[in-house]
Amino acid sequence: NKIIANNLQDNVFLLGYFKESNKNSAFDVADICVLPSFNEGFGMTVLESYRQKTPVITTTATPFKEIDKMQFGWYIKPDKIELKKAIGLALSIKKQEINKLGENGYTYMKNHYDISNFNYSYNRLYSWILGYGDKPEFIVD
Repeated sequence: NKIIANNLQDNVFLLGYFKESNKNSAFDVADICVLPSFNEGFGMTVLESYRQKTPVITTTATPFKEIDKMQFGWYIKPDKIELKKAIGLALSIKKQEINKLGENGYTYMKNHYDISNFNYSYNRLYSWILGYGDKPEFIVD
């Protein structure tokens, strides 16, 4: 009703749940992804969005504070005022800037969350545990 009341039906779409096969297509045509979560264990939606180079507005209930630090999206408190402000900001910037945010997010997430990075870290960890390698720098005493 708010979308219609504000005459945004040509710009805002509430799509609901998608299975994997359709999810990538939705991200491909989206300018931004909004995940206004109050309680999120990890927030796979954020990684899925950046995999498709779609910037995200999400809340501090997700573990992605680097979005704000690295400035490739919006990481906000989970409240209506912050959400409205972030959406307004996202809608006010040029498509070229939106695309740049998506590219930056894609690069960051790929470098930090890609499965190959985890495989490399696991191999180093287990090699060290079994006595075949040096202690990895990510092991903190």
